Amino acid sequence: MSSYIEFLMQIIVCFLLSACIGIERQYRRRSVGLRTIILVSLGSFLFTRYSYSFPDSDMNRIASQVVAGIGFLGAGVIIKDGKAIKGLTTAATLWCSAAIGILCSANLLVEAITGTLFILFTNIILRTVNSKINHLSGNINYNLYNFSVIAEEHKEKEITRIIKSIAKENHSTITSLEINDTENGNIKIDLCITVDSDNDNLSNEMMQKLLNKKEVISISLNKKDKRFLFEEEEL
Repeated sequence: MSSYIEFLMQIIVCFLLSACIGIERQYRRRSVGLRTIILVSLGSFLFTRYSYSFPDSDMNRIASQVVAGIGFLGAGVIIKDGKAIKGLTTAATLWCSAAIGILCSANLLVEAITGTLFILFTNIILRTVNSKINHLSGNINYNLYNFSVIAEEHKEKEITRIIKSIAKENHSTITSLEINDTENGNIKIDLCITVDSDNDNLSNEMMQKLLNKKEVISISLNKKDKRFLFEEEEL
């Protein structure tokens, strides 16, 4: 009976600590919120607790397997949007919540509470510090271009070579490039390019050089202005 009371106390502490972490993420409307954080922490707790039932089991191995499993969940919340990467802080928080569960199952409750306080300090207090540092260093403004080029068949290599050359000259990045055949026998090249808005001559140069090519039938362009705020939006 005493062992069950100990188990009950540990899982309640695990639940409460992970709830504190989850509430912070839920309040900021992140992709991983209250329930997910709690479930990850409780799952880590139960897996580790189960291994304690077998004295000869390798505890380090169990913990490492739990951490590896959390990696798959963390990868699912990381999103790349042009140059911006979102979800890293949430993925790291998910990973830390698993550690809280493992600590609670090992009856290291003081360590688990301390760890939770540091996690909350990082996500709440350091968020302000992070924003101030980004403000001092300045935001990076960049433009996002979606090009669609229709050209004659078998000319994709020459067209893509020109596109890559222009992108390199303008210090821009091709984030995606796709080539497909059209119904009338031509080719369609769809690409997405990001370029620093402070040094942006990409659209004029791209349009001018490509339209001078007789192989190019048509070009369509869609431009979006964006602002890269490092992790300020994510935190």
